[in-house]
Amino acid sequence: MTGNTSRPAAGNVLFLILIAVALFAALSYAVTSSSRGSGDTKMENAEIEAARIIQYSTSIDVGLQRMRAATGKQDWEFDFADNGQTMTTNGNATCTDASCRLFTVKGGTVANIDLGKK
Repeated sequence: MTGNTSRPAAGNVLFLILIAVALFAALSYAVTSSSRGSGDTKMENAEIEAARIIQYSTSIDVGLQRMRAATGKQDWEFDFADNGQTMTTNGNATCTDASCRLFTVKGGTVANIDLGKK
């Protein structure tokens, strides 16, 4: 009878070893996945900058559509000067009032941003 009682104990030890191995594997996976997560900041920053550029170009397009509808003028008649901040400072000579200026409230109402700064 003493031989039958030792077999269940050996099965319990094997089961405990399997649980320990599984817990160690889960811990190793958690540690390696947490160290991999911090390397994606450059990619996230690039995606943010790309979104800013797309948003800015969309606002320029909307401003041009607004000015075309309001004034009936062609694109070459619009003034893209932004008061000397980041774009060209020489205005369009055919634009005589604020309604054909992209970066004014009475024109395209586009907020000028410097894409080089965050």
